[in-house]
Amino acid sequence: MTAHDTISFILVFASVLLPLLSFVGLFIAGQSIKETSRSISATAILFLAFAASVGALVYSGVSGEAYYSIPWFAYLSGTELVVHTLSFSVNGVSLIMLVIVAFISFLVHLYSYEYMGHKKNHVMYYPYLGLFTFSMMVFVLSHNLLVTFIGWELIGFSSYLLIGFWFDKETASRAASKAFLINRVADVFFLMALLLVFFQVGSFDLNTIKLFYQNGSMLDSTAFSIGMLLFIGCMAKTAQFPLNSWLPDAMEGPTPVSALLHAATMVAAGVYLLVKLDFMLTPDVRLFMAIVGSLTAFFGALPALTSFNSKKILAYSTISQLGYMIAAIGCSASPAAFFHLITHAFFKAGLFLSVGAVIHALHKVHMKLAHEHRFVQMDPLDIRIMGGLSKKMPLVFTAYLITASSLVGLPFFSGFLSKESILNAMFTFASHYQGIAWIVPALGSITVLVTAYYVSRLGIWIFLGESRLKELKYYKEEIWSKVKVNQPVIIVPLILLSIASFFFLFSTHPFHASHAWLLLLSATNYVQSEDTAVMILSLSFVLIGIAIALGRIPKMVDVHAIENKNNVLTRFYYIDDIIGAIVVQPLLKTSTVIATVDKKALDGIVHGIVYATVIKAHIIAWFDRVFVDGVISFMVYSTGKFGKAFRVIQRGNVQNYLFWVLVLMLLVVIWKFVQAYWM
Repeated sequence: MTAHDTISFILVFASVLLPLLSFVGLFIAGQSIKETSRSISATAILFLAFAASVGALVYSGVSGEAYYSIPWFAYLSGTELVVHTLSFSVNGVSLIMLVIVAFISFLVHLYSYEYMGHKKNHVMYYPYLGLFTFSMMVFVLSHNLLVTFIGWELIGFSSYLLIGFWFDKETASRAASKAFLINRVADVFFLMALLLVFFQVGSFDLNTIKLFYQNGSMLDSTAFSIGMLLFIGCMAKTAQFPLNSWLPDAMEGPTPVSALLHAATMVAAGVYLLVKLDFMLTPDVRLFMAIVGSLTAFFGALPALTSFNSKKILAYSTISQLGYMIAAIGCSASPAAFFHLITHAFFKAGLFLSVGAVIHALHKVHMKLAHEHRFVQMDPLDIRIMGGLSKKMPLVFTAYLITASSLVGLPFFSGFLSKESILNAMFTFASHYQGIAWIVPALGSITVLVTAYYVSRLGIWIFLGESRLKELKYYKEEIWSKVKVNQPVIIVPLILLSIASFFFLFSTHPFHASHAWLLLLSATNYVQSEDTAVMILSLSFVLIGIAIALGRIPKMVDVHAIENKNNVLTRFYYIDDIIGAIVVQPLLKTSTVIATVDKKALDGIVHGIVYATVIKAHIIAWFDRVFVDGVISFMVYSTGKFGKAFRVIQRGNVQNYLFWVLVLMLLVVIWKFVQAYWM
């Protein structure tokens, strides 16, 4: 290893191991360090990890690729020793993803200093964040499918811990369990794909697998099965229909966690994996992915049109944007999907943290009123009690405006470039496939309008118009007037994420995605088409969506009204009910039947055997006691009596011995006399 490679290795793995250090160190320290020290230590460690990742990117560059392997285990195959290693790859794609993960995680740590201050269970919050970040970094750098699966499962486990962070709330606990179980179901298919790959190739190393595919050694039917299993395995992580109902519920976790989960970690893992394994996807699998992705993009966005929960609206948005990414991969445009994955990480984190700042301020109002024994029924996440907050929080409003503009796809923002690259790929794909493939660009285009509407609606309800807080009982203006969102630890992340939402970090041209360097990074032969008609169409839909939202600015709202929980959008198309009726209820009934059979039949048989054994044991014990013990007791008794009877002749008296000798001699003489005369 050269000096250059050594330095690169140190920088890369320092960025990976530092979050692990944060987890282990703070977990062991526990309550022995103060809350402030815990927050500062964790944030400082993540800043070092971010600095190391940036150093690795600058030092190594985005061109070329380096591999690092660590021997893991070996076994004999016949006479040949097969060695498996923990292998990692460092290239432009993995390094950029590493920087994104470290950057977003650092900002979340910084933001959490204020947001999570004096919150219960604070002692475990930062260790969990460290584990989450470490898991994603291992996953990003892995170049071995088995190591990839380990990172994949660690991401699922750490997300379970963070989604259910408020474990004393039943809704949070149920949301964490739901996310964990749904993802485990999908992971079974991922594991099946890995086993099938290993059975065919004999290795988990990606270079070996890729060479196997390039040589045409993989049968078409097997390749289709592997590709389909991989996609189904990623459907839960990427919240694709119908395995996406867990994501809105996952908003029960702290808002900074939601920003990290939606921007750079859990939901990004599935897209990143499919981009990395793009060569394993057959045309039929791609068509299926494109259709599922476009359906998810459209139907995932619709519930945001009617929801009043600010975080759930952003969760539906994430489902929709993930659908775009999956559809792009299906349209053979993995670089475009990766491009949107990166831009989405910045503007979605910015949106979550902007909304989180509002939630944090309203929570403070709620706590101040409660401190004065004025108990107000208010939900800090309900946008119906907001309004007019742009005057109170101008910096937060500006950050929301910028990141929302990137999400809807306005020119001069990064989201415009990545969205256009995906829409162009959709239309190109449909022109090649024809037929049902046209559903992909059709739904993709309509979703642009829906996205523009719900994002504008969310911003209008929160920041514009008049404040609706005054309609709450016990509301006091003097309390609200004292609440400001001017803490640097909240404002600085919003500023940085807003800057990262502009186009100039990604392209030299604000209108054409073909100038975006990220598109060329993951595939040297990828050419991004430029279709002015597609751009005009999408911009028209964006403007129409914004105009409709502006035309429906709320004036009179009943802040005490109970939200309708039974319409199809609020219930998210009854996916949970359908899965419950098709899967959960049959399983529960089957379990009940099995439990009944087990209790009444199997337990009866077992109990009968036990009773028979006990009866047999009693009979054997009686026989042993009466007969065996009786014979032995009789022998002992007889021997004792016999010994007692003859004890008198064994007393050591010589005269007594002589007497008995004479008696015996006399008996012998008598016996002889009898024999002689009477026999």
